[in-house]
Amino acid sequence: MSIAKRLIVPLCILAVVVAAGFAMFSTEKSKQLTAHFPRTISIYEGSAVKVLGVQVGAVDKVTPSGTDVVVQMHYDSDVNVPADAKAVIVSPSIVGDRYVQLTPVYGVTIPVIVRLGNLQATASIQHVHLDRKDGKPLVEMDISRSGKRSTFGEVRVLKPGAKAPIAIQKGVAVYTEIGIRHVAVPVDEAHLADAAGPVTVQYVETFDDGSHVIAETQAVLR
Repeated sequence: MSIAKRLIVPLCILAVVVAAGFAMFSTEKSKQLTAHFPRTISIYEGSAVKVLGVQVGAVDKVTPSGTDVVVQMHYDSDVNVPADAKAVIVSPSIVGDRYVQLTPVYGVTIPVIVRLGNLQATASIQHVHLDRKDGKPLVEMDISRSGKRSTFGEVRVLKPGAKAPIAIQKGVAVYTEIGIRHVAVPVDEAHLADAAGPVTVQYVETFDDGSHVIAETQAVLR
């Protein structure tokens, strides 16, 4: 998504969510959730589901229910959305297609994050190390952020000679209210035996029209 598109202030309708959050269900590739909205919302099957403007899923079904509208949707299983998150309907412009935006909450309530003007942010990666949980390796690290906006993207762990990342975690946000976040990235099943050794770790912001590496470091996993 181009920066110019992010300058538009969206119109939002806050969802009345199930059980003070979402009703969530998981499969191997995606997670399903249900949200109740209070009125006609101009959201349809196939409408985008986004986190901080990046599409992570789609609406599966919209069902009127009395004075509510029940919206069933799914999003990528590797995107972490906490149980106390909120859903909003966002209209980028008067004529633009509306979409559902999930707004994660990490210690503070942030109904919608909008990037306005020429806001800059930088990030860095520290304390990269290999750990284990339930016998499976994890690449753990701290991501710190500075500047006037939040960052959102994915963490990639690259190994020399491997065509694809040996570990990847999408939906990693570091908000302005936090500044630093601990991240644990599960190693891909195909690389469980050879996770140790030199790696390059990247924090990448992804947009509809490309991506941008905002932090990178080298480490040796032991």
